[in-house]
Formats: sequence, C-alpha cells, structure tokens
Amino acid sequence: MQSRLRPGEAGGLLIILMIGVAVVSIAWAPRWQTWGSTWRRDQEEELIFRGNQYADALLAYRKEHGASSP
Repeated sequence: MQSRLRPGEAGGLLIILMIGVAVVSIAWAPRWQTWGSTWRRDQEEELIFRGNQYADALLAYRKEHGASSP
C-alpha cells in the first residue's frame, strides 16, 4: 500500500494538534486556578461550619449533664 502523503508531510497534523492543545491549555489555566480557589474556599467554609456544630454540641452536652465550664 502506498502512502498518499507527499514527502515532508508526515506528522504535520500531529504538530498542529499539539500546538492546539498547548494553546487551549494556556488559555484555560487562569480559569482552573479561579475554580480551584472557589472550590477550596467553599470547602473551608464547610469545615468551619461543621467545627462550630461540634463545638455547639459539646457545649450543649456539658450544659445538660452539669459539667463545669472550662
């Protein structure tokens, strides 16, 4: 089977594809950082909320069972 490519054309599409992927990756990098920061902030807020819930539950338990305050 003979190749229909002319000499020097082999791999041209691969190079174009690699350049396209690199350009798209560079263009999306700031968006990924922003989304990562937003996700991390949401996770931190959730942890703070849960921590406050634990603290409130412990105080309610101590109050109900007559333990002295710290």
